[in-house]
Amino acid sequence: MKKIFSLLLCIVLQSFYAQNPEELLVNAYKENSTEKLDLFFKKWGNDTKPISETELNKFNDTLRNAYKVFTGFYDPYNLDEICPPSAYLADIEDNAYRKSKYYIVQNFAKIYFTKQIYYTDREVDSITAHEVNKNYINDTITRDEKLSSLKKGGKLAEYVREDFGPYGYFYVKHSQVNFFDSITNFRPKIKGNISPVYLNKKYYDILINFMGVNMDDERLIYYNDDNEFWERFTFLGNSVIMSCDGILKSDFRLLTYPRVYAIVFDANMKYARLFFKVRGRAGEAIMRNNNENWELISTRLTWGA
Repeated sequence: MKKIFSLLLCIVLQSFYAQNPEELLVNAYKENSTEKLDLFFKKWGNDTKPISETELNKFNDTLRNAYKVFTGFYDPYNLDEICPPSAYLADIEDNAYRKSKYYIVQNFAKIYFTKQIYYTDREVDSITAHEVNKNYINDTITRDEKLSSLKKGGKLAEYVREDFGPYGYFYVKHSQVNFFDSITNFRPKIKGNISPVYLNKKYYDILINFMGVNMDDERLIYYNDDNEFWERFTFLGNSVIMSCDGILKSDFRLLTYPRVYAIVFDANMKYARLFFKVRGRAGEAIMRNNNENWELISTRLTWGA
């Protein structure tokens, strides 16, 4: 009896893995079958499994730590820690997270190096004062106004530190950042009980075709039919979280936020800065290396706040 059961199970599994994933998704939608939709995501997950410890340990220190930085940061169930929720997205997000069984995770990462990432308060004020003096060399009134608190022995005003300090736009923009590598087929492990699937070219094309859309930097730029778009998007939401920046169709994304655009290490790989996007906003996060267990120590929104 056990042999018969094992044989039947083997036949079922072979049939499952032999199925064309695009046909499986289309048929699931036509039949309004959440069971078949779940099979589609299981097949996707089987095709794009998280990296194993054996694979990870074959990488050099930089690539291995890039994976670990991402794992330490990526946590879609706790987005509020890096970005306040938007009232108009609350219902959409609540509904998506209640049903979700899978995350759609980016399958690439860009890695950079720079001299320094983390600064003490004294270093922040010193660099900020230098940048203010440099940028307002011919405007002593504005310069003195911005530096007045420092001259009185206090800490520089927060907005001055944000604009001209080492974490600010002007300083970061002109800092020397050296490109190191791009990781393709990026399959980091994910915290929690939700299963990841990784958005490689094959499944990107499947989703694009299924949704009847074209994309421009992840933004939907046309739809075959309004009602059809919403019905298909809602159907996918029975299994997966697809993020959104607003309530328009062009605001929806194929990834589960946050998306990390770049990982920047300091020279000693003691700290890392991540540039990310979430809920229609952009931000930066600072991570600290504790024996290759990367801990989040600060975040700030830089755009759309």
